[in-house]
Amino acid sequence: MLGEPDITLIALTELAEQMRRMSRAAALPVLVDADHGYGNALNVRRTVQELEAAGAGGLTIEDTLLPQGFGQARTQLISLEEGVGKKK
Repeated sequence: MLGEPDITLIALTELAEQMRRMSRAAALPVLVDADHGYGNALNVRRTVQELEAAGAGGLTIEDTLLPQGFGQARTQLISLEEGVGKKK
């Protein structure tokens, strides 16, 4: 959409709108990269609901800690407890 690398610049509402446009244009199932789910477990629930309602066939949720700290070169992962909560 932006013609930029994936650096988490679009919000959930923009992602869901893009999915709505794609699902209206074709009947193929689309697997959506939902980044880190836009927050904690409650945000992940909303992300799943919004993308499902927009017609997504599936989605992926990353286990990375976002936003990444300034100057942090290495990717950090969320805690195991938070990851389990997001999956539930």
